[in-house]
Amino acid sequence: MNEFEEPILAEIVLDSSSRASQEVTVFSAPRKFDLATLLAVTTAYALMFAGMRAFDANDAAMLWTGAFVSIIAAGQAILFGGNAPRASSMIVGSVLVAFTMLVAVTGLNVLGLFTSVLVGGLLGPPSGYLSGTLVGGVFLIAHHLRIRFGI
Repeated sequence: MNEFEEPILAEIVLDSSSRASQEVTVFSAPRKFDLATLLAVTTAYALMFAGMRAFDANDAAMLWTGAFVSIIAAGQAILFGGNAPRASSMIVGSVLVAFTMLVAVTGLNVLGLFTSVLVGGLLGPPSGYLSGTLVGGVFLIAHHLRIRFGI
């Protein structure tokens, strides 16, 4: 008989040990671009801007969103040597949200600085993480394009 009395427990233990041996790949912005990457990134930006235009986003919102996503992707590739894309996304998101609050919303004063740091610290990490996840998804698609079509 099995060393586990409960078959469900045996399945959970055996399944978790087999998952632990599998390699986990975290997708983020690469340091080098190839044709598949350029194709995926161009398509992603086109879909993002088309979706924003469909919801009647103004030009300033489109510019800010495009810059935010681009700077998050650059942060993933540059910070920590590209080895910690999630942490990079959260840090860059915090800085960008705080900077946006300081410059565009609150103004350059002591209360504005305090407010921008507070809002940047609260809203920056989740927005950076979510944007970084979308960036990673685009590069996951590029990876599968490379495999599927040999690009």
